[in-house]
Amino acid sequence: MLAEFPATRRKASVDTIRSRGGLRRLRGMSAPADVSANLVAATDIHALARACVKCGLCLPHCPTYRISGNEADSPRGRIALAEALAAGIELGADATRHLDQCLSCGVCERVCPSSVRYLDLLVATRQRGRAAVAESWRRRALRSLVQHPQRFASLIGVARYLPGRLGRALRRSRRPGPVAACPVLADATVAPTAILLLSGCTGAALETSVLQAAQSLLTQAGYAVQVAPAQCCGALARHACAADAAAQSGQALLALVGQHQVGQHQVDACTAVVAGCAGRYRTLLAAAGLPGYRDVLCLLAERLERLRFGASSETVALQLPCTQVGDGAAINATRRLLAAVPGLRVVELPSQGRCCGGAGSWYLDHPELADALLQPALAELAMIAPSRLLSSNIGCRLRLATALDVPVQHPLQLLLEQCQP
Repeated sequence: MLAEFPATRRKASVDTIRSRGGLRRLRGMSAPADVSANLVAATDIHALARACVKCGLCLPHCPTYRISGNEADSPRGRIALAEALAAGIELGADATRHLDQCLSCGVCERVCPSSVRYLDLLVATRQRGRAAVAESWRRRALRSLVQHPQRFASLIGVARYLPGRLGRALRRSRRPGPVAACPVLADATVAPTAILLLSGCTGAALETSVLQAAQSLLTQAGYAVQVAPAQCCGALARHACAADAAAQSGQALLALVGQHQVGQHQVDACTAVVAGCAGRYRTLLAAAGLPGYRDVLCLLAERLERLRFGASSETVALQLPCTQVGDGAAINATRRLLAAVPGLRVVELPSQGRCCGGAGSWYLDHPELADALLQPALAELAMIAPSRLLSSNIGCRLRLATALDVPVQHPLQLLLEQCQP
């Protein structure tokens, strides 16, 4: 059932802001003098906001706007709220709550004709107004744990028994069993490209079998694979606007990758099995001048001729995470690889590109909205009746596993099962 929003939450909508003098006047105002120097300057927020031409093309693509119909829950409305907050206008907790309800899925950026850097604007604005919206203990705990992957892995067994959504998702994730290696074919004609497989923060705790599948398939495709120790990239912290924690994790990741650029350990590219962190990896590695990030499915598709798969009579559903929809190369690679399995029937969810309501740790604080966003996918899956659901993002898999009785896996796991000499 779609969540209902009380009328009181509309008082900080764009209409309210306009009644106080409009956006033009807001741009001419300065931020309060006591704003902390470590926060993004108000002038930068205004500069980012000016790129928006208020065309509204993003509105039908925004998950929260589709549910509430409230302008303040749309990218255009949130940009107006961001400008007001940067101008020093006190809008109250209701206004900042509209900002906090954004999933940061980035779909609006992909459809924006003006190339508005909405996510940068949102993060900057949330940092300035973070005190108005308290982060729940659940999100703080999860964010703290993933910054220490070894601690996260050791506590994950206990966390499975927590009440509520987080515990249920972890219980449904199922501990992976041993994974057989894909048979490797020697071929001296294939260039020995060195790949660093980043384990991420969830690898040791939740994705051991996926990492093993990636290593085995990449080796079969002729890559020389090195597996990096678990290390958080800071994406979850940045999503929660914990800038210092995000920067600390990012620097630790760069130091880890840098260690693999010494002597005989140099790598040509980095990859990972978590689609939701791909953007973060690309940004960090490019800025540091380190080997670039390549999607693992793209790497495999480039050498598809070296992979042989046995036949399957299954019907599987494919969910493309909203974070992956803007990456056409990764989507095409996923389709090509699955199409290479003889007899496998792959049905993509009609609602591709729409967030399932996971959004990192967002769903822990917004359960009603998250449930409303999940319903279209569940209805489609009921019609498809697949033997399993495939998704390349751990957040989406955990989220969907709470509501499904069929296995929810990474595409790599199915590909490894069907891999033949």
